[in-house]
Amino acid sequence: MLYEGQKTCGIEIGKCQFRLTRRLRELEPNGVVIRDVNPASTPSVEYSLADLGAELVPRTRQS
Repeated sequence: MLYEGQKTCGIEIGKCQFRLTRRLRELEPNGVVIRDVNPASTPSVEYSLADLGAELVPRTRQS
């Protein structure tokens, strides 16, 4: 889970990773997650919770 720290996705994306990436990109403009692209010999993307996302964690754990 993102509330446990940053998660890294490699360049090769399967169906599940594609859906996750699409959803995370939808959450970025809403201020829920922060997306950090690391250009390197093997590019990667790191996602972490923004302040708003961290505020939502207790609410999601209640469900």
